[in-house]
Amino acid sequence: MYYILPHVCSKGTYLNHGRGTYTPFTILGSPKLKDKHKFNFTPEGINGMTEKPIFKGQVCYGIDLRNFNVDKLRQEKRINLSWIIELYKAHLDKAKIFDSSLSNEMSPIEYHIGSGLFREQIINGVT
Repeated sequence: MYYILPHVCSKGTYLNHGRGTYTPFTILGSPKLKDKHKFNFTPEGINGMTEKPIFKGQVCYGIDLRNFNVDKLRQEKRINLSWIIELYKAHLDKAKIFDSSLSNEMSPIEYHIGSGLFREQIINGVT
């Protein structure tokens, strides 16, 4: 079982969170990250899971968290935002990455984080 749930921070972003694959919430990506990341996957409709994932049928490039050291993450007792920061920096269309109107799988990032300051900090390069 995978403990990492990157969708806590990424659900408010225009990224695929592994929905439409058999490893949801352990991979993150977008077609707009081509040439920025080697890891790739193609979300498809899966009956009983996600039938209309973001970027269905398109190759998404991004991050594979399935082999991330979860014990280390737990010991640190903090949220790792480096994945979101990395994907934002690499994304070719930064204006859309927080636009929750682009998909019904998204909701505003502020809903998940609890503050509009988070979006500003990511955009402004705060680590």
